[in-house]
This record gives sequence, structure tokens and C-alpha cells, in this order.
Amino acid sequence: MVCSMGYLPQLGFVHEGGTLPFIYDIADLYKLETSFPAAFEAIRQEPGDDGEVTRSRLKARVEDTRLLQRMPRDLKKLFAGET
Repeated sequence: MVCSMGYLPQLGFVHEGGTLPFIYDIADLYKLETSFPAAFEAIRQEPGDDGEVTRSRLKARVEDTRLLQRMPRDLKKLFAGET
């Protein structure tokens, strides 16, 4: 999606180096509503989780928050200077 919108995954603003710094920058925008809750839900549900429950909870959070539908609009607003 990032490339199809004309952005370069290799050109990060906060993260640098590697092959996907811009992807990591974008992930940082959403981790408080997706990754963090998913990780804590998984640990609460299955303290010995090897990652399977965490991935499942993260997938559910991404779907519940309609993240992939929102992301293009959010990026356009961000680069247009809108809040």
C-alpha cells in the first residue's frame, strides 16, 4: 500500500537504516491502539504464549480498528499538514 501511494519504504523520518524505515515510522503511529493492547491481551490470556496468541490478537485489533482502510486517508492528512 505504501508504494502504491507513492511513498518510499526506504525513506524514514524517525527510523533510519535497513530496508523499511518508513514502514516502521508508520507502525509507530498505530502501535498504541494495535500492538500494545494485543501484546497485553495475549499475555493475560496465555502467559506462556510463544507468539501465536499475540499474532491472533494483533490481527483482530487491526481488523477491529479498520486500520488498513484508515491508513491511506491518515497518511494523506499527515502529509497535507491536516490534523
